[in-house]
Amino acid sequence: MKNLLKRISLLLIVLVVLVSAFACEKNPEQSSTSGNNSTGGGQQQLVDYVSQLKLDMQSSTAKQEVTVKLYIDGDTTHFNVPTSLMENGILKARYLAINTPESTGKIEPYGKTASAFTREKLEKAVSIIIESDGATW
Repeated sequence: MKNLLKRISLLLIVLVVLVSAFACEKNPEQSSTSGNNSTGGGQQQLVDYVSQLKLDMQSSTAKQEVTVKLYIDGDTTHFNVPTSLMENGILKARYLAINTPESTGKIEPYGKTASAFTREKLEKAVSIIIESDGATW
């Protein structure tokens, strides 16, 4: 009797593992992620939005050539600007449509990496032109 119970228990464990494995398997035709472009057959099409960005100096948005005063983290930088733009000569900018893990105060995973990435890109820039999302700062 004990031998039969052991075999049934083992069979149930194997059954649970198999059911779990098949239940966790993703079916690309049934799964979808909002906000991603996809083509037929479940294949995802990547869109490079950055390559589509071009600075238009003729647009109605406010623009200013600046230098970096202080690197804060991956999505925030303080820039030196003319006092005609900001009374204290510092513009604290948070980038539009960019949200990186925190690396100040509470350090989140990859926060320091995101901060280093932004700093590297800005340090290598020949010039930095910031652009507001409207006609004023």
